[in-house]
Amino acid sequence: LDIGQLQASMMIGVVPAQLMRGCSSGAVSVLSTRVRRTRLVNGALMLTALSASFGTAQAQEGEFLSGAKLFDKSGNEVSADSLKGSSVSLYFAGQWCPMCTRFTPSLQEFYSKNAVCSKTGAQKAQIIFVSSDFDKSSAMTHFASHGDWLMLDYDSPLRNELKLKYQVWGGAETQFLKPSGGRRSGIPGMVVVNASGKELAFLSTEGQGANALKGWKIEEAEHKF
Repeated sequence: LDIGQLQASMMIGVVPAQLMRGCSSGAVSVLSTRVRRTRLVNGALMLTALSASFGTAQAQEGEFLSGAKLFDKSGNEVSADSLKGSSVSLYFAGQWCPMCTRFTPSLQEFYSKNAVCSKTGAQKAQIIFVSSDFDKSSAMTHFASHGDWLMLDYDSPLRNELKLKYQVWGGAETQFLKPSGGRRSGIPGMVVVNASGKELAFLSTEGQGANALKGWKIEEAEHKF
């Protein structure tokens, strides 16, 4: 039995049969005790590793909107915690874009019919407007024409980071964003996300208009924030 086999056996808490043969009962007892201790140590290390991993996952979950401000139509700041349990979609749009101004009324109609449970009043869906407007004043005027959803702070660096992350922005923004990769969609564009920022669904509203909203499975658990 070489040292590698012995270490492997000790790691899983087993006394090697080769080692037990030829040993006195006292020696076997000592080995068994050491193995049990090794097993406990390894178990503790494993639990520590799992705890660290879980903690990291929790930290990552909070990073998506960490430090960013969300506002409602009245200008009140809204906590990201209020999004939990609902299905959340980012809405990329700019008032200078004719396709956006044509699509927003359809989105308002969809949202008013599906966002709130008619029986319980619970919020089932939420939209976060990510502005593609060229200045804050224009963005606020644009948001005023939207439905009763939320807006990401125009001054937040996350606003442009999200465009690059999900590869959705208006063609006129390219010179400012200076992307290192390609663009998969212009505006209007929508991306359903979870609390960690993972994309759950891409809604091709630029190409399909209101028909793309059929891909937003608000009732399904896998589309929850």
